[in-house]
Amino acid sequence: MKFEIPKSRLETIEKYLTDDNLLEKFRKIKENTSDLKKYESPNKVYELELSETEIETLFDILTDKLMSDGFDEDDEINYTGREIESIIDLFNYYEDQ
Repeated sequence: MKFEIPKSRLETIEKYLTDDNLLEKFRKIKENTSDLKKYESPNKVYELELSETEIETLFDILTDKLMSDGFDEDDEINYTGREIESIIDLFNYYEDQ
């Protein structure tokens, strides 16, 4: 499945990835300018293709991180949780299309 990922989100995803294969794939995307889509906005957007297995792995990593670090002591979502949720929402948007 193909996704368009803003540069800022790509960097955030890299911050949380614990799977070496996925991490390497995300890093290569940033290095490969042919994956960079040019838009009139100043934000860089990368095109990313992930298999179903890679998507499941990514979601597992993100949901585990959300559960372990995404809430404060009062069970309110914190900065980390909001960041992770925004990434999950980005991928869910494409799956719903």
